[in-house]
Amino acid sequence: MKLPSYDDALKACLPQIEPLPAETVGLEDAAGRVLRRELIADRDQPPFDRATMDGFAVVGGSNLQAPASWPIGATLAAGAANASGFPVLAPGSVARIATGAPMIHGVDAVVPIEQTHAAGDDAVAFDIDRVEPGCNVHPRGSDARAGDTVLASGTRLAPHHVAIAATVGATRLEVSRRPVVSILTSGDEVVPPSTSAEHLGSAQIRNSNGPLVRALLARLGVEVGSVEHVRDDRDATLQMASHCVAISDLVVSTGGVSVGHRDWLAWAWDELGVERLVRGAAIQPGKPILVGRSAGHRAAWVVGLPGNPVSVAVTAHLFLWPILLRMLAARAPLPWHSVALASPVQSSASRQLFRAVNRGEDGRAQPVPWHGSGDLMHLGTANGIIRLPCADRLIEAGEALPFLPLVA
Repeated sequence: MKLPSYDDALKACLPQIEPLPAETVGLEDAAGRVLRRELIADRDQPPFDRATMDGFAVVGGSNLQAPASWPIGATLAAGAANASGFPVLAPGSVARIATGAPMIHGVDAVVPIEQTHAAGDDAVAFDIDRVEPGCNVHPRGSDARAGDTVLASGTRLAPHHVAIAATVGATRLEVSRRPVVSILTSGDEVVPPSTSAEHLGSAQIRNSNGPLVRALLARLGVEVGSVEHVRDDRDATLQMASHCVAISDLVVSTGGVSVGHRDWLAWAWDELGVERLVRGAAIQPGKPILVGRSAGHRAAWVVGLPGNPVSVAVTAHLFLWPILLRMLAARAPLPWHSVALASPVQSSASRQLFRAVNRGEDGRAQPVPWHGSGDLMHLGTANGIIRLPCADRLIEAGEALPFLPLVA
C-alpha cells in the first residue's frame, strides 16, 4: 500500500476535526486560551486627543519666540476632566500638560518640557522656534474606532491581548474549552525516569516519551489529565486504551503502532472502533504515525505516535500540534518559514525527510548529526526541524528550506 505524503496525511484528518465547545473565563484566566468571539472596541482608542509627552500644549505652527515668554493658562493632568470640562485658553497663553492628559480646545501640539525653560512662576519660554500641528499628540480614534474588531476570533491570547481586552472592557472572554488529554506510553523495556542506574536492566530504558509529550502539551497551553503506561500485553493494552478513550477528548500514545508482533496499540484502537484516518505516512522519522477518531458519545481523537524518541518529537510537532490547533479553533497555522541551509544534506525520493537543525545567529540552519530515530541526544542542540524535498539529490548549502521551530 502506498503511504500518503505528509501533506496528504494532514488533509485526511484535519478537516474532520470539529473545534471543542466554547466556555467563558475571566481576564485572569485568559492567557494562553484561544478566543472564540471577536472583541469589539466599545469606544474610540484613544478616546480623546492625548499628549504623548510631558510639556506644554500650544498652537502648532505659531512663532514660539514671540512673545519671549508665554503665560501658563491651565494645567492638564492625566485622568483629568475631558476637554469640555476645561475653560478655553486665553489668547496668547499655553497649557502645562502631562503625558496621557487630554488636549483642550485651542491647542493642537505639545512642546516637550526638555525644549523649554521657566520664565517666572507662571510663564514659560521656548527653546525652539515652532512645532508642527499634531506633534506629540496621539489623535482620538487613531488606534481603533468604536465598533472596530480589535482581536479576531481564533487568536491565542498572549499577555498583550489580555491587555487589549481589558482596555475595551471585556472582562469575560469566550474561549475554546481546553481538551481533556491522556498520554499513553507503551513497552516492556520502558521504566520510570526515576529508576536508578543500578536498578536498570541491561535492556531497559527510562521513559522519555511521556515527559516529552507532556512538556510539549504544557507549552501549548494544554493540561494533561491522565498519564499511563502499559506493557506489551494484548489484554492490558486493550483495557488501558479503552480507559483513556472513555475519559478523553484526545489520547496521545507512543509506540505499539508499527507492525511488530507485540505492537498491540494499533490492534486495540481497531477493537475499540477507532476510525483510522491516517495509518502511516511516507516520512522519516515517523512512518508508523496513526491518527483516528473513536465512535460513541465522546468521540475522542487518537494520535498514535511511533515509539522511538526522535520520531515522537518530530511527529508531535508535525501532527499533534496542528491537530490541537484545530481542536482549539486557533487561527494561526504551524509557524513554518523559510531558512537557508548552512551545509549540504541528502534528501530521498522514496519519502520526505524531516531533520533536526540548529538555526544560528546568522539565520542559517545547520543540520545536526542524524544517527536514527532512536538517537534522542542529537536533539540537544536542535531548535527546529527542516523539511527536505522528496527527491533523490543533495541539497546544497544556501538553498532555502521550510523550517519549523521546536516548541520551547
